[in-house]
Amino acid sequence: MAAGIADTRISRQDYLQGELASEIRHEYLAGNVYAMSGGTLNHQRVAGNQLVGKPCFPTGSDFKLQVPLGGGEEAF
Repeated sequence: MAAGIADTRISRQDYLQGELASEIRHEYLAGNVYAMSGGTLNHQRVAGNQLVGKPCFPTGSDFKLQVPLGGGEEAF
């Protein structure tokens, strides 16, 4: 960590609670939170086209997926 930068890790519960009130979506990675950029209509079209005929599907930006990272860490 760079000198002068405080540890800003937050709990999963605090992250999820904050997401309920925030107009901006964030990514949670092992206790660190990062603002996500907004998608475009063309981006959604490309994502949908890449999945045609596959057993998966695109979701909107309000969908949250929990991913275990190992060592007790997780991402959303």
